Amino acid sequence: MFILTTGLVVSAAEVLPAYAADFTLAASPASATLQIGSSVRFTITVTSKGLQGTINVGITNVSPPFSSGLMFTQPRYDIWISKTSPIGTTSLTFSAAKGAAATTYTITITGKDITGGCCYGLTHTATLTLTVA
Repeated sequence: MFILTTGLVVSAAEVLPAYAADFTLAASPASATLQIGSSVRFTITVTSKGLQGTINVGITNVSPPFSSGLMFTQPRYDIWISKTSPIGTTSLTFSAAKGAAATTYTITITGKDITGGCCYGLTHTATLTLTVA
């Protein structure tokens, strides 16, 4: 709490900004089915909510673990966002060769601010579901 010279008492919530710099992370589509011998692409979107910096994005967890025959590519891992360029994207493309296990994977994507400053280490996750058929 702060006591002003007028004697008025205000809470910290009334003095501090209504929001801090942040970002959101989303995967689209949220789920997809992958046929053996084909590929499927997800778009990962990072949106600035007042944050300017580089967000490192990648897969951090897969359950169950990927089987042999399942591969992915991600062409871009670091995404720059700012007030003038508030949205950045990358893609994840999965492909399944013969021998890939027919199962459903839950994949966690993590975005982490790696710039430094106020929000260094700020982390958000998004989850996508991949069914190999």
